[in-house]
Amino acid sequence: MKRVNLFCALILSLFIYQNKTQAQLIVTADDVLVVQQPGEFVIDPISNDYIDSSVSATISLLNEPFSGTAIVDEATQTIIYQPDCSVPFSFDMFLYQLECSVSGSISSSIIFVFNGMEDSNITFTSTEYSLEDLISQPDMWGVSTSISTNTNPVDICEIIGCVWPGDANGNGLVGIRDVLNVGIAYGMNGPPRLDQTINWEAQNSINWEFNLDSGTNYKHMDCNGDGTVDTEDLDIIVYNYMEISNKNDDLNSTDANYDLRIEILNETASEGDTIYAMIKLGNEFEAMDDVYGAAFSLVFDENLIDPESVVIDYNGSWMGSQDEILKVHYQTSGQIDLALTRMDQNNSSGGGDIIPMKFVMEEVLLGKVADEDKFYLDFVDAIVVNNRGMEIDVNAIGDEKDIVLTEIESGLRQGNLNDFNIYPNPAKNWVQIELANNSFANVVEIIDQKGKIVRHINVQNQYLKLNTSDLESGLYFVKAYSKDQVWTQKLNIVK
Repeated sequence: MKRVNLFCALILSLFIYQNKTQAQLIVTADDVLVVQQPGEFVIDPISNDYIDSSVSATISLLNEPFSGTAIVDEATQTIIYQPDCSVPFSFDMFLYQLECSVSGSISSSIIFVFNGMEDSNITFTSTEYSLEDLISQPDMWGVSTSISTNTNPVDICEIIGCVWPGDANGNGLVGIRDVLNVGIAYGMNGPPRLDQTINWEAQNSINWEFNLDSGTNYKHMDCNGDGTVDTEDLDIIVYNYMEISNKNDDLNSTDANYDLRIEILNETASEGDTIYAMIKLGNEFEAMDDVYGAAFSLVFDENLIDPESVVIDYNGSWMGSQDEILKVHYQTSGQIDLALTRMDQNNSSGGGDIIPMKFVMEEVLLGKVADEDKFYLDFVDAIVVNNRGMEIDVNAIGDEKDIVLTEIESGLRQGNLNDFNIYPNPAKNWVQIELANNSFANVVEIIDQKGKIVRHINVQNQYLKLNTSDLESGLYFVKAYSKDQVWTQKLNIVK
């Protein structure tokens, strides 16, 4: 095997796409240039492209190289590239485009430049292959986005940092924390990705001008690859979101100066109660400085909360008004992931309320809780950052309340729901309630989502027809009580 010391080593041979259709008059292929000394290099990218013999095509550059310079020689339709060898190792990448003058068809590809790789211990074997060999063995060159050698294969993504759509912080996952980086880079522009697919796969991407203090390049925040960071990138985070369960993680706990806290505002939690809670960051008496965004997961007992009743409100946050912040929440069983972040690159200072929320306890808690059980809301995986993405230490503190079973249900066993029928459901102006198998109810109640009893009827039979014409549209709970049993069903009123 021959080791190429890379003095003027020019590798402009990748693969030619094999699946040409009749309409594809132009098909471009990626190219690789490896150099180690200063000088001019004439790149002939068309040499491994497909151009139909019946047409002519012109070449143009779609972006300027970052660590070198490039111009198109119009006469020869080649690219004159001047590398920047002032640093021990650098990587460059720029896009070129071929356009058919007759049909107007366009094809674009990437030129990769590896500059000063003498110390990288990479053995290239390209000089041992002809162009035909490389085409017949395309796995060696770029099909899997890697430069392949006999001894030391190099993944291009390890060198340039490929983008995985939705992974805005470059940690290999897509989760609620990625929303913060979109907020940090919001409104920024940079080179769009050549391949703008949103599928979860590695994609070559040119570095943008800016990096976070952590080193993460802003190109990762452009989740959809269109060259602009905006709200559309949040859609890609949700699209590729990974449901990472934090339920068994330890709660965040530090000796920080500031708290991220949730307060349950109800004194207790009972069946059908609407529970109000407030998430607070810092406090009203000691302002936090340089806060840009916060992300965290809330965990709770999934058996106690009606999952459809969760309402999260971002009004009134000291971090910014509704039009000044981005917000995302993602709900799974027993867990809610939340993030809110500014989007103007300016930190905020303050303390106190940031997110009010409410939800409804399940109508039936018997058999789901013990006498000593408490209703809890706890934080896991909480992070607060400034506008450079640097973490601000906080103590993440949850809350809990006693669960109190209503007196009428204490000691009652749950009746068989197959014996409890409500129709029509959804209902409009009336509803029929029926208990089967010789079951009799003493009391029937209709309860709204706020836990308010809107009907209370004493009965002594199996059948009951109720007028619901004065009830507003929405979800209600119908409960029927006998001396030793209780039945509960949901009722939808639609006007």
